Amino acid sequence: MRALFGFWVVLVALVVVLPAGVVALAVCRTPEAAWRAAHRAFRVAGWLTGLRPRVTGRLPEGPFVAVSNHASNLDPLVLIAALPRPVAFVA
Repeated sequence: MRALFGFWVVLVALVVVLPAGVVALAVCRTPEAAWRAAHRAFRVAGWLTGLRPRVTGRLPEGPFVAVSNHASNLDPLVLIAALPRPVAFVA
């Protein structure tokens, strides 16, 4: 069953996330438009795989720092899907 779910996740990544990344890089003229395309693609991919990230509580107005615990290398993708406005990442 795990192998089947893994295959499904890879299929979703190839069909939803990869084309959205290409569109975001090739077609979108502003960083905000690219972020919106990525945000929607990751939300759809999450919906298809059962992952529904959300923000609990209120985000501060203006700039803020969000710290993830690096549970996996997918943290940036989950943050893009969960946060309602454009974000930047620092490693």
